[in-house]
Amino acid sequence: MFKHLAQEQRYHIEAYKKTGYGNSKIARDLGVHPSTIGRELKRNSSPIHQRYGAKVAQEISSLRKSANSKAK
Repeated sequence: MFKHLAQEQRYHIEAYKKTGYGNSKIARDLGVHPSTIGRELKRNSSPIHQRYGAKVAQEISSLRKSANSKAK
C-alpha cells in the first residue's frame, strides 16, 4: 500500500542529503523503499534552485494533492 511521506520525513531527507547520504541509506533510516526517496527528490525539489528543501517539497506536494482532488 502506498503512503505519502510526512513533513517530518521530508525534513529528515533534507538533512541527510545535506550530509551527503545516498538514497539507499536515507530509505533504510526512514523505513521506505529507495525508489520512494528518488521519486520524492525528483517530484518535489525546487524547480528554481534544483535542490531539495523540506518546506518547498511539502508545498509542492500539497499543491499537487489539491490540484488532483479538484480534477476529480
